[in-house]
Parts: sequence; C-alpha cells; structure tokens
Amino acid sequence: MRRKSAFTLVELLTVIAIVGVLTALLLPSLGMARRHAAQVACLSNLRQLGIALIGYANEAKGCFPAAASALREQKDDWVHWQPTRDVKNSALWSQLGGNLDVLKCPLGVPDRPAGPSPPYPFSYSVNTKFTGLVTTASSRSWNRPPCRLGDVRQPSRKMLAVEEDSSTISDGAWYADVSKWWFGDNMVYISVRHDRDGREYSRRVEDFGADRGRGNVVFADGHGEFTDRRRAMTALNYEPRYDGPPNWPWY
Repeated sequence: MRRKSAFTLVELLTVIAIVGVLTALLLPSLGMARRHAAQVACLSNLRQLGIALIGYANEAKGCFPAAASALREQKDDWVHWQPTRDVKNSALWSQLGGNLDVLKCPLGVPDRPAGPSPPYPFSYSVNTKFTGLVTTASSRSWNRPPCRLGDVRQPSRKMLAVEEDSSTISDGAWYADVSKWWFGDNMVYISVRHDRDGREYSRRVEDFGADRGRGNVVFADGHGEFTDRRRAMTALNYEPRYDGPPNWPWY
C-alpha cells in the first residue's frame, strides 16, 4: 500500500515565500482600488449636493440658498451646521431627503484647526459667488451679492461646490477668489486627499507645489469632476457671471 506523500519543510517555506511575494504585489493595487472607490463615492455625494442646490434654485425663481457662513447665520442657509441650530431647518433638507451623511466624504471629516466658531462637521462647501455672502458690520468688505441660476455663464465650467481642504474649511461657504493668490495668502484650496493617499496638502502658495493635485468638484450644470485644483485659480471657473478669457494660460 502506497504511503501518502507530504510537503517537505523546503517546499512549505517556498509556498509561504511565494504567497508573501504575491501579497506584497497585490496590496498596493488593493489600496489604490480602495482609494479610487472612496474618491468616486465622495464625488457622488458632492453631485447630490449640486443637484440639490440647482433644484432649490429652480423652485425659488433662480435664487440659491444662503451661504451657511460662520460670519453670519441666515434663516435660509443651505445647511444649519452649528450645534445651536436645528439642522432640519436647513434650506436643502428636503432636497437631500433629510440625509446629511451625503455631506461627508467616505474617508471621514478631517480634524479642523481650532477657531472661534464650532467645528464644521461636513466635507463640502458651496461657492459664495452663487449663494452671496452677508457678513457682520465689521467685515462688510467680504460681502458678495448672490447670483441667480439664469445669470450663470458657461455653467459646465463654473465650480458650484467643492470638497474643501481641511486647512481652510471652517463653514459651508467656499470663498473662491484668485486675489488671495496674488496677495500671497493661503488659497482656499480644494482638497487633494483622494490624490495623495488620504493626506491633505496645503502650504502657502509661494511654495510652488502647493497648487498641485486633484480634488472633487461639482459644477453649475450638475456634473462632477475629479479635477486639477489649479482650475480654482481663474475667474472663468469660479465667477458665475464671468464669460471672458481665462486669466491663466492652461485654463
């Protein structure tokens, strides 16, 4: 009667080594796949916000909801994010189906820098060039008039809402303005966490690498893109009424 053969120690070690090599080869691909899935899910969330904003404007004679700014609370803020307010009174509550989890990136909401206001609990902010901005008397220079939906030029190019970088996001208002670049201030960056292994990357703009990377954006026609954050550095892409040439040669 034939005896059953068994693995020798050398053969067993060889199999273990092969499995280890294959695992090492596959792990980066699996990690990349997970990051891509998170980026796609985040962009889907952001598109839902964009569609809700456009739907609200269509029902409100072209007017977008208010900015949800930390500078001044308004009854029709698109989201009532402060802990002292009832989130169910948010202007977009019904448009979002009462599900505010879509306002959070699947990778989670990064820790916010300490500030005078309570931490903003969501990942996305809306361009104040659309919503308008009403501030306190001491900061009127920040005021911006709202833009009606029908006044938007080239809506497929205009950034309506973004996943904002954790170093600048403090409320539901995105203060897009290329003048910040010219005066050497920190840009109000689009987050590049999905382009850099989940890490943020925000430095002063004089460090030339600070404007690099891609992030999630939804545009005024409702479509979303994983796009170069440098697009936010030209008025053609963030100023809804602007219809002139790009003020940067690559966009």
